[in-house]
Amino acid sequence: MESEKPKSPGIISPPPLIYFTLFLTGFIPQTAFPVQFFSLPVRWIVCLTLVGVGAILVTRAFQTMRHAKTSPNPYQPAAVLVTEGPFRFTRNPVYLGMNLFYLGAGVLLNPFWSILFFPVLLLIMEFGVIHREERHLEQRFGEAYLEYKASVRRWI
Repeated sequence: MESEKPKSPGIISPPPLIYFTLFLTGFIPQTAFPVQFFSLPVRWIVCLTLVGVGAILVTRAFQTMRHAKTSPNPYQPAAVLVTEGPFRFTRNPVYLGMNLFYLGAGVLLNPFWSILFFPVLLLIMEFGVIHREERHLEQRFGEAYLEYKASVRRWI
């Protein structure tokens, strides 16, 4: 008898909401204790680079998932194991892209505290989203996912 496949990964919150909430949370102490770093031209260059690379990575990952006929919605079960496109280099290209976007926006808007909260964001994503998604993929795709996991890094 085949074991029942999990319906969804059971993540704690939509990942964009996690990123947005932590980013905005950084503005609270920034208003009371403003910390400035980088000149404006440097901030623009760093921001455009990080946000641009992040946006390209997220877009390519979504295109690859749609082409494979699976949804990028983390509340839906994975239809297939996607290993092409940016998934050849990182198991989490969407979250890697969102990390770059978060950092780029943080550098531009200069909320030191949002950057300081970045490790907290990574921990929330790691334990509230990524571990749950990985458990889901392992249950859903078994040995194929374990082989993929062994050959492709989580981040880069």
